[in-house]
Amino acid sequence: MVRIAPPPELFIAAFIGIPTVASQALRHGVYHRVSREQRRTKDLTTQSHRMVSADNLNLDCLELIFQYLSGNDLVAVSLVSKSFLAGVVPHLYRSLVFHTGNCKRYPKVLSPFEVILRDPSLAVHVRSIDIRTIPIIKGAVHAKFLANCQRAITLCANLRSFTCTPNVLPSFLLVLEKLENVENIRVNATITQEQAKHLVSLKKLRSISLETCSWNVVDILPSWVSCLPTLTTLTFFSVQELHEQILRTILGHVPQLKALHVMGCTKIEHTDVLRAITHTPDLETLSITAWDSQSLSISVPSLTRLRHLTVDTHAAMTVGPAPVATPGLWMSIITATRSWSCPLQSITLRLSDRWPIHRSFIQDLVNAHGTTLKHIAMLDSELEMDSIRLITSRCTVLEGLAIYVPKKDLTTFNASLALSKTLKVLGDVGESHMTHGAHPFLKPSEVTTMMWTVPTLRKVSADGRIWLADKPSGWKYQKFQIRLEKRRTSTPAYWFMPPVQLS
Repeated sequence: MVRIAPPPELFIAAFIGIPTVASQALRHGVYHRVSREQRRTKDLTTQSHRMVSADNLNLDCLELIFQYLSGNDLVAVSLVSKSFLAGVVPHLYRSLVFHTGNCKRYPKVLSPFEVILRDPSLAVHVRSIDIRTIPIIKGAVHAKFLANCQRAITLCANLRSFTCTPNVLPSFLLVLEKLENVENIRVNATITQEQAKHLVSLKKLRSISLETCSWNVVDILPSWVSCLPTLTTLTFFSVQELHEQILRTILGHVPQLKALHVMGCTKIEHTDVLRAITHTPDLETLSITAWDSQSLSISVPSLTRLRHLTVDTHAAMTVGPAPVATPGLWMSIITATRSWSCPLQSITLRLSDRWPIHRSFIQDLVNAHGTTLKHIAMLDSELEMDSIRLITSRCTVLEGLAIYVPKKDLTTFNASLALSKTLKVLGDVGESHMTHGAHPFLKPSEVTTMMWTVPTLRKVSADGRIWLADKPSGWKYQKFQIRLEKRRTSTPAYWFMPPVQLS
């Protein structure tokens, strides 16, 4: 114990009898001075205890945390405290979704649009609206529901994305025309010529997705896109009025285009699309439907920045003496992409009929893009086990693989997957409609064995379920648990779009 000369003011306190700890210590001839470091440590400890309080968390921090939650989890968190509710509300109302499940419960359960009308202050948080079905009453569209939708959308001044796949777009055209911040639309545009003119007023669009649109919309597309310097994504899905001449004219106005998807359009051939992309040399994503599986007989413009490629082949394969085959079109396209030296990150190939794919094609694919491919999907086709080993051993940055999983030979299949040091996601594309009888399902024990055999594997999607493995970082064959991922109510994307983690 150190004796320290006390400050003069303490003599006064002791003299007048102030009952302080310091004055009492002075009477005993000893004065204890708390060091500056001790007081600072005490203050920091007190502050740390205050920070763990939910009500003291910064709202920005709460929003960052809540962006990893969805659906009922967000609702549950909102009941914790007022501060949690304030942080959850922007996420709860960021997207207004009306799908089949909502339609079945309507009007017993309020639609999200009626909630906005009851509390208009929530409209400021809305960034996306997704309408996939419309309630029907006595064979006609529910008029009250449509009216509520229109009124609610009018309040959403910060709306960025609008999706409406039912054939009711005319009911929303006047409303959309007044919203200045809409950047993405996905609509069923079966409308008249006069109604189509309202679409031209949308001047800030970055993405246009048209489904089953009428000729009136196709006819105004060249003049429409010429007024959209920000347009980077263009999607035509089952647009039967689209043909080569109009596509060439459209692409001539958007040289800045980054993504082009022409799928299921019967009046346009894949060769027409490949010739038209000469106007868009900066394409990074390309999706086409081929009505012929023969090799390309045209010179394809160079796409040196192409990263995502999808080819949907609707053609019957010619049966030959060999047990396996490959569309000549696929071989030609891989030859072209190899000559471009493009950094291809994902490729999705689909056949109209299930057919075994020859090992030579897989060999060409990995030789051309094995060092850059992160995601490979082979839909409605079968791969030999040797081909799977080629993919997992030669694709050095592979993260996702979507193929048919042979459930009768999982041991060999797992061993083939284990050759990959980077595979994180496996998708089972199933047997589709090609087989009859009972469909085999992956059991939890089989999923566990698969994830144990492949150390990097974290996610398996099969039979409509998504299995997740709770493996810690640096996992090396310790115990782990698998669980089913909760279904999210997010907007379903087209199957031919690039994987979300790569886009």
